[in-house]
Amino acid sequence: MISLKPLLIGGIGLPILGGAGYACFVFIQPKNLKEELKRDKFTPLSIEKGQDKDIWTKLVKEYSKTTTNPKIGNLTITLSATEPTDEEIEKLQNACKGLFEKKKGDSNYETDLNLAKNWCIKESTKISNTPNIISNPAPAGSEAKPSVP
Repeated sequence: MISLKPLLIGGIGLPILGGAGYACFVFIQPKNLKEELKRDKFTPLSIEKGQDKDIWTKLVKEYSKTTTNPKIGNLTITLSATEPTDEEIEKLQNACKGLFEKKKGDSNYETDLNLAKNWCIKESTKISNTPNIISNPAPAGSEAKPSVP
């Protein structure tokens, strides 16, 4: 005689486990662009006045002279001196704050994510001092050759 107890337990337990797994998936998804940047191991710049000022200064300088790189909306920054003022830095900070608040389903989300990676994170390649490393192939004939016994 086949016992129905294991079948009932399995039939009830499996949907519960599936539901729990789905709930975990939903709750660990980033709620906004800033959370997605963090999940992808980027460090969003602080938008608090005076925080990360050296990085913001470099980014504002770069942003003000760029003409070909993507810009954030219609944000234009024209430097009034060789060093950005607090107001000029604040313009970029406010633009980044707006990007950080974008939700996953918002229109142009992927474009905004790329803009944030350019202008709103500590690891921005716009100010990176890390040289691009291009791997050069070894010259012909310089490969290691196995020795013949």
